[in-house]
Amino acid sequence: MSPLNPSTLRDFRMTFYRWEFQDSDYINLQEEQAIKAYAKGCVEQLLPSLKKLQDHTLRLTPAQETDYLLTLLLAVELADLYSLRPRIVKHILTRIPQLPDSRHKTHLQTHLYIVSDRADLLAAALDASSAWDTQTFTPEDRYIRQYLQEEQEILILQP
Repeated sequence: MSPLNPSTLRDFRMTFYRWEFQDSDYINLQEEQAIKAYAKGCVEQLLPSLKKLQDHTLRLTPAQETDYLLTLLLAVELADLYSLRPRIVKHILTRIPQLPDSRHKTHLQTHLYIVSDRADLLAAALDASSAWDTQTFTPEDRYIRQYLQEEQEILILQP
């Protein structure tokens, strides 16, 4: 199966969200090690495509690229491969203005905000997500929206 297959990318992201929202009191060390090993395997499959994207030898539609970058960023985070983060974040920051608006772009902006703490990314994600129709939410949209709402509440409470 291709590492850039949309359903493979979506399945990994859903694994990430389930892991992130799981109660840490119920996670044992063996389970944590297994999920990190899974994420590391995903990074190993996804990382070669980043070089190809940067070298312009891999052509993806904007939607495919957004999905790919989002999944790569999440995989690096879940695998605790923080040494790779600056390279990936730098690439995403150069590409994000060129990507068309979409829910996945908002997801990408949200996760980029989480790892970079850039307020402009949070503002853009909050703005874009406020127009989403809740009747058409995917499970991934729900996770993102929940996170954004929590962040917005924190911002409101800050002096």
